[in-house]
Amino acid sequence: MIYRIGSRAHVRNFVKSAIGPRFRDMTEIKKYVESPKWAVEEFLKQDDKEQIQHLPSEETVKRLLKLSGLPLENFDSIRNQLGRQLLFLDKLMTLDVDENIDPNHARILERHPQPLRYEELFRLAHNQRQEKSLGETDGSWESIKLATQSENGFYVLREALMKRE
Repeated sequence: MIYRIGSRAHVRNFVKSAIGPRFRDMTEIKKYVESPKWAVEEFLKQDDKEQIQHLPSEETVKRLLKLSGLPLENFDSIRNQLGRQLLFLDKLMTLDVDENIDPNHARILERHPQPLRYEELFRLAHNQRQEKSLGETDGSWESIKLATQSENGFYVLREALMKRE
């Protein structure tokens, strides 16, 4: 009796696709990012009526400036810039986005970010200096001075950091 033993050859095709060539260094990335693909002005074609609708209230802008430790100089221009940014964000929210895209496959994102350690965060906070060019003043963010109770390096803040006026 003759037995026939058949063998099946398994063939697997591997397909590899790429968006483009890999970036070799940071200058190529900067050149790619800096090259204009579309203009923000085209996306933000707006009339004055629409821009006025997106202006934040004066109280909100004043409160944000106080919270950030910035002076109230150029209040109107800051308010207009904030209104344009809010309008831009509103228009971005209306864009169709594919939720199935995995951000790990992006070309520019760092693949293995290092987690921020407590010691490094503490060192960065300790060495941070106030910048006068940004309008920061000495003592503008000393939140623990508002503490009514403290013990063993812990502080209790019973009142708000900034009282609403």
